[in-house]
Amino acid sequence: MTEEATPARTYLDLARRMARHSLTEARRSVMDLRSSALDGQDLVQAIESGTKQLTAGTGVEISVEVSGPVRELPQEMEQHLLRIAQEAVTNTLKHAQANRIWVKLHLEAKRLFLRIVDNGRGFDQQGAFASRGGHFGLLGMRERAERLGGELKLASHPGEGTEVQVTVPLP
Repeated sequence: MTEEATPARTYLDLARRMARHSLTEARRSVMDLRSSALDGQDLVQAIESGTKQLTAGTGVEISVEVSGPVRELPQEMEQHLLRIAQEAVTNTLKHAQANRIWVKLHLEAKRLFLRIVDNGRGFDQQGAFASRGGHFGLLGMRERAERLGGELKLASHPGEGTEVQVTVPLP
């Protein structure tokens, strides 16, 4: 391949990865329209059952802890929080080589905190939210948190595991 074609190949590869990710998200959205991931469960039950399904047969131990006064939340909020938790666990399973994941949900009067922590290999955070590498999971999680008026923080270093923390205001 000529030197002029190399940048074109890079852009085509990125476009292919973006299209694949968009298709995955579109399928997930269609499934959301057909049946709610919550399916008659509250957020806590959906996180517990969903994360256990994701880790079944992987050898990865998962723990879900809930603290604070649990209450009914708007369905849109629950959907976004569930999807963030699922994406974080999926990322851990795909990339972290972890053997333990902790999901912690803490509710206060005016805020909700969702933390997903793993004991995996961690990674260099530089450019983690950039789409140029073709990875959109972290970017999508941050966008979901922002749709709820909240924020997503990421803490990871090579060899030290990863922590995703979402903080959202409660209605």
